[in-house]
Amino acid sequence: MTGLDSEPAVIHGILPRKTLLKRKHSGKSEPQVIAANIDIAFVIESVDRDFNLNRFERYLAIANDGGIETVIILNKTDLVSPRSCCR
Repeated sequence: MTGLDSEPAVIHGILPRKTLLKRKHSGKSEPQVIAANIDIAFVIESVDRDFNLNRFERYLAIANDGGIETVIILNKTDLVSPRSCCR
């Protein structure tokens, strides 16, 4: 891109997509593109109240489908008692 002053910017080229994050768009056959060229997706979830393994599975499947490496981060582990997590 050039021309960052008062003149319009000019796009000289578009890089090809290496990875693609997309989701199904309700009522349409084409998926909705959320982002492209993501190297790593961080999936963060709190383990205290609203922890949901099915949500993790959906996020990991979407990232995997787009060729994106994922990292799982569990947050607020200090708020969970040892007895409640080992049942």
